[in-house]
Amino acid sequence: YRKQSVPYFHGRARGGRRYPRSSYFAWKLQYAFICWTRVADHIRSMYSKDSLKVLPDQELYYESVDTVDTVYSGNHTPSLKQYLSRCQRTAGVYQVIATIPWVAHLFNKTMQLLWKHTSYLVYI
Repeated sequence: YRKQSVPYFHGRARGGRRYPRSSYFAWKLQYAFICWTRVADHIRSMYSKDSLKVLPDQELYYESVDTVDTVYSGNHTPSLKQYLSRCQRTAGVYQVIATIPWVAHLFNKTMQLLWKHTSYLVYI
């Protein structure tokens, strides 16, 4: 999956038509590819074509500090004010939430409330 997901994301982020197929993966992993497609679509809408040529090759990786940017911990859903406060403290980092496996949370009321306060969810 890792070998395919990185080229898939890079291909999608650049807007090209050449990227690995995801159809031979288990359906849960195919949902992860759908998420990567959505994130790549968002990135393409925000950056110039010149930036998109360089951005995927940089393989930039941000890891939020646990005490600053954790928004769902111990069954606690933050208020919008709390979430935005955390966003301000990590201004250079695009806020994301990772869930494993994400499909299990579709009908969880707490997660549904949390999604209203987030910009994007990244599914691993």
